[in-house]
Amino acid sequence: MSLQEQCLHVARWIPQGVDMFCKLTDVFRVAPLVEQREAAKRADHIEDEQVKNDREAILKNISKDDEARMMRTYKKITTAAPYLLTLVNGNKKKRRELEALLTEMQTIIGQVRSEDTSHLKPVIGQYAAYDPDDKDLDPPIHANNQWSHAKMGINHPQLTRMLCPVKHLGEYLKDPIV
Repeated sequence: MSLQEQCLHVARWIPQGVDMFCKLTDVFRVAPLVEQREAAKRADHIEDEQVKNDREAILKNISKDDEARMMRTYKKITTAAPYLLTLVNGNKKKRRELEALLTEMQTIIGQVRSEDTSHLKPVIGQYAAYDPDDKDLDPPIHANNQWSHAKMGINHPQLTRMLCPVKHLGEYLKDPIV
């Protein structure tokens, strides 16, 4: 298996075992900046003031929780696919290869998420009902019924209420026909 194939294989497991909603470009943009900041704090890395200011300008827009999640994701992915570290630390040609590989990996992540959620379609009515032990969705949604599919999402009275943004819910409840 080539190094690129290894990375693509790892991509299949990212949404299932690392981070379901991972955006690789963000992770691989932020995590090296966090590592640079930590290295500068340890004083084993001397840096230009402009580089520091540029890095902090990016990192100030990211919450500490998101930063920690991205670092965990980055470490897990680079442990499973160490070739990505070679690309991260490489020259411009390696960076372009990294961008292309991350795009391909992100496509695979999306496909895996789609495969996983497609298995929910036949039973979504049971999960979306207010009280599934007492009453299913009314009108019911059936997996193999075209008419039923036309009534999904905002076209279904009960699902519309769940999909309505909270700031508009009061207005919707007053006049659900609008």
